[in-house]
Amino acid sequence: MDRQAPRTVIEATVIGSANPCRRLLAQGQRYRTAAHCLLDNGFEQITAERLGVFGVAVFVREY
Repeated sequence: MDRQAPRTVIEATVIGSANPCRRLLAQGQRYRTAAHCLLDNGFEQITAERLGVFGVAVFVREY
């Protein structure tokens, strides 16, 4: 695996609504694009953990 390749979404779990970013959370979409959309729409990144070539990120938005 190429560690320099752009990271992509492998799996996403949404509790509630991720609109208008929901379509960006599909498998194969670019992580950076999805993360920017979430942050631009009121989400806060709670944690980001890199696990080798994989990683986990958690975003929350409170109304």
